[in-house]
Amino acid sequence: MKNKLKITGLFLFLAISLVVIFDCGKITSPGGIGIPENPRIKTIDDNNIEVSWDYNQPDQDVIFTIARKVGDANWNLEYAQTYDNFLIDEIPTNDSLIYAYKIKTESDTSELASEFSDVVAYFSPKTIPTEIAISVLESDKVEVTWRDNCIGEDGYKIEKKVSGGNWIKDYKTFGRNVTSFTDKTSFGDSVFYRVYAFCGISVSGSAEGFGISTFPPPYNLEYERIAIDKIKLTWQSKTSNVAGFKIDKKVGSADWQVEIATLDPNQTWWIDENAEINEILQYRVYGFSEEYISSYVTTDEIDNTFPAPSNLTLTKIDEDIVKISWQDNSQGEFGFYIDRKVGMSDWVNGYASVDSNQTTLLDNISEPCGNFYYRVRAFKNQYFSEPTDEGNINIRLNLVSSLTTEGTATEVFVSDWKAYVANHYNGLIVIDLINPSSPSTDNNLVLPLPDRTLSIYIYKNLAYATNHTGGLNIVDVTTLELIGNCQTSGVPVDVFVTGEPPYAYLCEEEKGVSIASILSSTPHIISNITPPNTSADEKAKKLFVDNDYAYVAYGSRGLTIFDVSDVKNPIYVADFPSSSMTQDVYIKDNHAFLADGENGLVIVDVSNVKAPTLVSNCPTDGFACSIYVRGNYAYLADKEKGLIVVNISDLANPFILGSFEMSTTPNSVFVDGSYAFVTDSEGLKIIQIAP
Repeated sequence: MKNKLKITGLFLFLAISLVVIFDCGKITSPGGIGIPENPRIKTIDDNNIEVSWDYNQPDQDVIFTIARKVGDANWNLEYAQTYDNFLIDEIPTNDSLIYAYKIKTESDTSELASEFSDVVAYFSPKTIPTEIAISVLESDKVEVTWRDNCIGEDGYKIEKKVSGGNWIKDYKTFGRNVTSFTDKTSFGDSVFYRVYAFCGISVSGSAEGFGISTFPPPYNLEYERIAIDKIKLTWQSKTSNVAGFKIDKKVGSADWQVEIATLDPNQTWWIDENAEINEILQYRVYGFSEEYISSYVTTDEIDNTFPAPSNLTLTKIDEDIVKISWQDNSQGEFGFYIDRKVGMSDWVNGYASVDSNQTTLLDNISEPCGNFYYRVRAFKNQYFSEPTDEGNINIRLNLVSSLTTEGTATEVFVSDWKAYVANHYNGLIVIDLINPSSPSTDNNLVLPLPDRTLSIYIYKNLAYATNHTGGLNIVDVTTLELIGNCQTSGVPVDVFVTGEPPYAYLCEEEKGVSIASILSSTPHIISNITPPNTSADEKAKKLFVDNDYAYVAYGSRGLTIFDVSDVKNPIYVADFPSSSMTQDVYIKDNHAFLADGENGLVIVDVSNVKAPTLVSNCPTDGFACSIYVRGNYAYLADKEKGLIVVNISDLANPFILGSFEMSTTPNSVFVDGSYAFVTDSEGLKIIQIAP
């Protein structure tokens, strides 16, 4: 009987305990209070989260106590209490700190309390691991590393996938602050990993899945341009299972050229002996075995432009030899081409050439003067580098000397090593040119003339000078005495003397052209002519008489031609119109060379004086006002550019040979010997133009 009661009591105790613990399927503490279930967290806004849970004993009077832990701090076991099954907590939602929570139930009418629930935690986006890296240590071993971005985690979990298989959840679990691990693999596998932090039953976001082949590609791929058509590749390899290496190449935007080279496993370099010149090249290298190939390692795009020479230097060895020097920046070229341009002519490509590695050339100058331009290009077969920056050097066309006069020097005529200068208010000045580098004059070589002296012409020891008030003055140059003069009806701005017996031909602006008899001591005008239909702005400026014709630079009218075979009855013949202002004219070999203002040099065929025709023109980009022609060269005084020398050896294609820039405004030019004599507002300048 006694034993029967004990058994009955035991069954009663067990029954009561089961009811308390498993009543209606609810989890309860030993004291009969249920533990909160399914704790969870959601973000409400940038500053608040909601912690919630389930409690399935609504008939009990209970209160919930929430414990919280921030980062690595200790748990606050009584952080908050609530009768609701949720808590709104204000926290920074973009922080590296982890906010962990656990909840327990307490009776509102007794001392009974449950155990704490599972831990749930809030992970902000900042806590996601970053800087994930995977490297192959050996053909069957990899290392995974990441950056720990959170504070307060329990640890890290790893997921893994091999090639096309499924993800292995919770593949590895590590404690807090761990940032790397090594893993065994099989050679040739492609492995993928995910990494995330965890705290309690909560996890951070995971790093994005990525993969790597355990057949690692070569690494440290580098290239070197060892010649213009040779590129050397070098690399390293981590695996001992490689059977060799293969190389692909890409030229420009074309498709990859596959397997252009196959190498033994011990060879970790290769030279492309036929690297395309002046192309963008790219190479990729990969290992291979019997079953697998590694991924590629690829060079950057390689600009295989033919390197241009540099540091072009031009040096005058003497006045007729230019030394051209440059720096060779390429390997493997066949040689160098030297291009040359004279003045404003076209470039002569390949003017000269030298062999590979030669970096100088001596150029013998045949032209009397000019501005010479050079550039150098390297070449190999049909390929060329870009040229050097062009360089230029001036041959002669240098100022020898200058002489200041006390007036405006309007015109000069040189004869017997003397320069006769029409010097406006200071009359006629004679300058000794025995030493061109040091011209001289004195008061005994100055002859005052009435009003402003405008023009000068020397003929058989007599000087013919005109002045503004309408006079032609004849001076004996041996004694510098005035021996005759006569008046004109207009302003005689130019004089030309020629013929046997000689006559003086005068430009008188709006009055046209006058012819003066100069045989006696009393010169006088014997005829005058103006072209038909002359307008007020058409003025005779300069003239040149040749073979019974007077060719007159007639300003806006252009070139006007008169027949002066009968000096007493000159006859108008023809015009050649100008779109600018014709300033001066020089006749040579049935051609008129015009200083045509903004048009520069204009060449006109006057072999048929009744129908002059245009041959060519050579712009000066300035305003040509005076001209002198000798041999194959025309010399122009340009009001904006100074002295300009034009090569006229090919009349149809004249070109500027060179120039001498002036800071003053030139008025006229005369050429004698090796020099050009230019008058300007300061006086006379002597410029060398020939040896």
